[in-house]
Amino acid sequence: METLKLKNVKEGEYFKKKQNSNKTYIKGAYIRDGGLNKYSIIDFEDVNREIYLKGDSTVYIGFTF
Repeated sequence: METLKLKNVKEGEYFKKKQNSNKTYIKGAYIRDGGLNKYSIIDFEDVNREIYLKGDSTVYIGFTF
């Protein structure tokens, strides 16, 4: 498992917010509307659950689930 900044993860790629987390997320688009200026991230198990993170957030990729 390796760490990256969220802004360096490709759109559509899977990642985790914490190293030991059970939740897996998918990186969405960069949202600029209304001054939000964050990346949309979508819960892998519940695609209706969407949250927003700054591009400088550290995330984990390269895992098997």
